[in-house]
Amino acid sequence: TMPLCFFRMTPMEFVLYLICAERAEVEPFLDTLLSVMQQPVRLEGHELQIGASIGVAFAPEHTDDPGELMRLADIALYRAKADGRGLVRFFAPELEQDIRNRRTVELELAEAIDHGQMALVFQPQVDVESERIVGFEALVRWDHPERGRLPPETFVPVAERSRLICRLDNWVMRRACELGRRLDDVTVSVNMSPISLRQPNIADLILESLAETGFEPSRLEIEITESAIIQADVEVNAALLRLRESGVRIALDDFGTGHASLVHIRRFPVTKIKIDRSFISNLGTERDAAAIVEYVVRLGRSLGIVLTAEGVETREQLRFLRAFGAQQAQGFLFSGPVSIDAAQAMLADQNAPGGRPRPPGMRRNVDA
Repeated sequence: TMPLCFFRMTPMEFVLYLICAERAEVEPFLDTLLSVMQQPVRLEGHELQIGASIGVAFAPEHTDDPGELMRLADIALYRAKADGRGLVRFFAPELEQDIRNRRTVELELAEAIDHGQMALVFQPQVDVESERIVGFEALVRWDHPERGRLPPETFVPVAERSRLICRLDNWVMRRACELGRRLDDVTVSVNMSPISLRQPNIADLILESLAETGFEPSRLEIEITESAIIQADVEVNAALLRLRESGVRIALDDFGTGHASLVHIRRFPVTKIKIDRSFISNLGTERDAAAIVEYVVRLGRSLGIVLTAEGVETREQLRFLRAFGAQQAQGFLFSGPVSIDAAQAMLADQNAPGGRPRPPGMRRNVDA
């Protein structure tokens, strides 16, 4: 494989034209290129982790026109980025349809955010010992005029790639604060993407939502992922510290699925760790899962951090969590996501004179 020319298109994108006899000839070169790009770089005493995604198109297989060849390679690059980091993707005709579909979703989603098509549902979080509701996680849904109610996995990835995620997250935050006032004294958790966290004024936006809706900061919990913790810079850390000092709680979501370490956890004002459902689902069947969950619970308790187990679906899993000392649980054993009215009804039943939490299996009025 021989480089023909190499040039920079944007601050983050480069174009490389290669001469090769056949398609198989270029693959080892691309593997080597990715490997080199994934090596850490030292700059001014700091070690930086970089990476790359690669999109490839071939002439004359796909086109003879240089400009069109670049366009098709860009489509392949878009797919490589969508599938994850450090990947190579080759152009295929069906990718063009994927791009058109994604752009349609982007346009519709932008309109949906502005025209009242988004909705929130609420999944209870319960105290492990008493099984009383202590909080709700606010989850976004899209009430599409033609396709009905859509779950987040159908539109959040598109929002993240198109930068609509900031508008969506800001809407969710404001709406969760508005509706949270109807949920007595329990906490309301709101998911925040790493992209939204990097907004320069993110702390101001959240504090404005609290002030304008009258929702108490101590009842708001922001859920951030391990990747957000790892990627966070000084500005993000400062924003989280400011929010924590204002009373807002910070939860580390899906713990165990990334590479966050004790160092990362101690560097940020984390008040809760949410153990990913993949570990909870294997409690009672895999010894390693039980050992990991028990370790995380002990770690959290030693740091004064609340532990919430996600995806709890059986009484056996709940027994394990009680034995380990986890404080909170969330999952279909207690309830799936429900409407704000149903969430209010749950709290009313619980808080009525002599009221007790409804037994598991009785909260299946799911409005997902």
